[in-house]
Amino acid sequence: MARTPHPSPLARAGAAACALALPVVLAGCAAGGPATEAPSGGGAGAPASATSLTAGLEPDQVVAADELTEAQADALTDFSLTLFNEAYAAQGGQGGALLSPVSVEYALAMTANGARGDTLAQMEDVLGLPVSDLNEALHAFAATLGPDAEGAADGDADGEAAGPALRLADSVWIREGLAVERPFLQDCVNYYDAAIFQEPFDGGTADAINGWVDENTDGMIDRIVDVVGPQSMMYLVNAVAFDGAWETPYEESQVADDTFTRGDGTAQTLPLMASNEGLYLEGAGATGFIKPYADGRYALAALLPAEGTTPGELLASLSGSELRGLLRDASFDEVRALMPKFEDSCGIELSGVLAAMGMPDAFGDGADFTGISADGGLCISEVNHRAFAAVDESGTRAAAATSVGIRVTSARPSAEPKEVRLDRPFAYLIIDNETNVPVFIGIMDGME
Repeated sequence: MARTPHPSPLARAGAAACALALPVVLAGCAAGGPATEAPSGGGAGAPASATSLTAGLEPDQVVAADELTEAQADALTDFSLTLFNEAYAAQGGQGGALLSPVSVEYALAMTANGARGDTLAQMEDVLGLPVSDLNEALHAFAATLGPDAEGAADGDADGEAAGPALRLADSVWIREGLAVERPFLQDCVNYYDAAIFQEPFDGGTADAINGWVDENTDGMIDRIVDVVGPQSMMYLVNAVAFDGAWETPYEESQVADDTFTRGDGTAQTLPLMASNEGLYLEGAGATGFIKPYADGRYALAALLPAEGTTPGELLASLSGSELRGLLRDASFDEVRALMPKFEDSCGIELSGVLAAMGMPDAFGDGADFTGISADGGLCISEVNHRAFAAVDESGTRAAAATSVGIRVTSARPSAEPKEVRLDRPFAYLIIDNETNVPVFIGIMDGME
């Protein structure tokens, strides 16, 4: 019988704190079916230019588990730590950083449903679970994000039911003409409630995707795709938005400018917020505290490494189970806490990081994504991630978006090799890939 995760002290005290749910924490820095213009699922709708295919892919009856098992929670947290540590090291291992491993995991998990052979095996190894277990774990997690009965009954100041502090949305964007396997799309709908859109992949497609991300992150992330290139065939996108008010907001008298010493030894003046907290963290070479949000489910966990140790070294020393154990073992002690008021944003392309983590095949000509399209010849072209966080007297607003781009590989099967020999005069063009408009046109007729 599977063991379920042990509750945190905050949960044992009557609130449902969930360390895994915090999307930012740790460090700062053509398918078949009828078409319709009205998406159903996958978060807020896309611009009218996108054709929704979601109506032709009604979710099957997938029953979500009541909660994650201990093994699933450890695996997801292991991936979160490993991804953060590898990404932080790739950016130099100094200064601030910000990442939402949950967002990356959702986008990659959808993609993994279309992987086969060694490509799938490598992705499962990096993500920490077989794709079937991963689908079930992420589906179970997402199913718990709605407001609880008490929160819905209490509502907000206007008497309306309060929405969940953390919201997830997923979508799949398909180039017109690409034959996509229906079971792949069905898995995206069943387990991720993904909205499926068909687009011409012209100059307006990036705007359509970015508009969807902007709407599903409450405007905190306004762009995840810059240019849709001629080889781009699909985008799998996740958006995360978090808006949590503190259970006990800071009063004006609790905020004062003070000195904050950076990792390089330089000092700067920042507004520091003082509070008395009731959950103390100690272990693994760090001390810290847990500060709850008003909905009771979420909390901010702050970890201060021991003198002579950096936050990066601290996080690199922890496994998923060790981090979860540290949070779970918080003691009911009074903590006089100081925390800076801050705002941070970060963007990173994760292909190199994920390849180094153990899934290089997904990014090359040898990738096997025949579960997406039986025609083959597809690979991951990019994994773009952007995150934002703002912590102030009233609470925390945070958002992230992850886009997995799928392109046609140079090894796409062809009936017969072609040959072009530029051994006589020829014309050449420099074109804008987004519009296919030529910027330069020339003729090469030998050298003077």
